[in-house]
Amino acid sequence: MEREWNPGGFDFEFQVLGVCQCCYSEYYCRTGALVAFWEPHRIIETVKDPYCSPTDSSSFLLSDSSVVIDALEQLQLSGTHSDHSNTEDATVFAQVHYLTHPILDAIIDEFDDLCWEYSDTGMEYISESDDEWQDIHSSMWWPEADMFANLSLVETCMVDAATAQFGAPVDALYWCMGAWGMLFNMNGHMNQDEYTTGNAGLAARTIAHMGRRGYLMDAASTTCYAIPMPIWIKSYFRLQPLRPTERSAKIPIGLAPLLWSGNLNNIGQGGDNFAWLLWRLRICCAS
Repeated sequence: MEREWNPGGFDFEFQVLGVCQCCYSEYYCRTGALVAFWEPHRIIETVKDPYCSPTDSSSFLLSDSSVVIDALEQLQLSGTHSDHSNTEDATVFAQVHYLTHPILDAIIDEFDDLCWEYSDTGMEYISESDDEWQDIHSSMWWPEADMFANLSLVETCMVDAATAQFGAPVDALYWCMGAWGMLFNMNGHMNQDEYTTGNAGLAARTIAHMGRRGYLMDAASTTCYAIPMPIWIKSYFRLQPLRPTERSAKIPIGLAPLLWSGNLNNIGQGGDNFAWLLWRLRICCAS
């Protein structure tokens, strides 16, 4: 069930956009190259089996030897293909893990030095210990959630679903996730009939959830500083499947599953437990 993640080469897709200048006081400014690139930032696991780590994570949140669950808790926390025990008729439920990795930490530190900024909180998260994630009606972190249970606002997501197919989700429609469903309610229950797509949707929800908790930094909107991102900017993130089957493509949020999900959930390779590499867009003044 657990296999260590051994990354190969990373495709950062560097682009030099021009010349930039950052001033930190009236006495000191520096000049650099304005660069844009994709940075591997976190591993997000979406799992049917509680506390399972498809990438064999060494995170203290998962490796704590005191984590022992009984049969009843195992049943309560286990994911499912078909959960129709609620009014929303959610069809996919999974636990999620938002994790660092020593290699990712080293890459982020290197780019922080290059960009002269601090861009990461270093925080991790597992949903098994979060009652809000289990509750289908939870909205503690998203008090505006009820506002989006509105047919007209749901219909606006058709625009996002169309543009996401060209790799350009509409950031202003932050409650939409293209072909993957709706951001709300913010919990582990996804109203999605297709299991692999539902897990991608839960991975995307995790990104937004980390932003509202204060764990997410925006390293692309400003040239000289990374700033908190309480509301996610979808186009700044992409997901690369790692488990059960690894793919090389970075998937924009909301891209139709027909274009990427075929044979991804390989039962013989630990199916129903997914891992995704989260890529973050970074634009900075490098020097």
